[in-house]
Amino acid sequence: MWGIFSNTIERIKRVHGCEPTLNSFNVAFLQGTEESLKQAIFVFLTQFIMLILTLSHIWINRADFHIPSLLHLAVSICGTVVVNSMAKQSRENFDDFANIFPQYIGTTLYKIDAFSNIFSGFLVAICTFLLLMMTSDNLDIVLNATALLFVLELDEVMIDNSPIWVTSLYRAHFMKDIIKELNESDKRYWDPEYLRKDRGEHYRIHTPSCSFLFPSK
Repeated sequence: MWGIFSNTIERIKRVHGCEPTLNSFNVAFLQGTEESLKQAIFVFLTQFIMLILTLSHIWINRADFHIPSLLHLAVSICGTVVVNSMAKQSRENFDDFANIFPQYIGTTLYKIDAFSNIFSGFLVAICTFLLLMMTSDNLDIVLNATALLFVLELDEVMIDNSPIWVTSLYRAHFMKDIIKELNESDKRYWDPEYLRKDRGEHYRIHTPSCSFLFPSK
């Protein structure tokens, strides 16, 4: 039974060590509710549609692609670097969460999270550079420099990332895990009804290890 608690303690240490920023997909996994799952799916669909529209706009207006002035080129490069840095942070959060919760890997939420924060991150950086190279107006360049960050961060802004709420979310998930693993474990070690059976004659208490021993008959 100690293994159940030690696994939870180890994951809590990883959470405090990494402190990944949660997104809608992580919350849906931790809560396991239908409402959070629906929200995650709608967030993913919104991101996907917005990226499709962006790519469509770039393709339709590809003739406007040109080498701008030196100032415009500098803004295009700097804007792309900033967007790529934000995308890198999203990728790190994705990896950290998967390391803390290995059971997350391979799930549907994991796959759409990977699309949203890994593939889309690279795509948003490329689209940002192309949009800026297709823009001539100074104000449009300023607006487009970080406009696509909204698409990338949509899954994060939809949830409350305050420390109190995040802590309560982790606590609830870990408690559910502990109860689930206890129910699946050998009940001899913790079920009071079993331990009271035959006035406790069927087991011995091993004091040094603070554990129960069940001698074979």
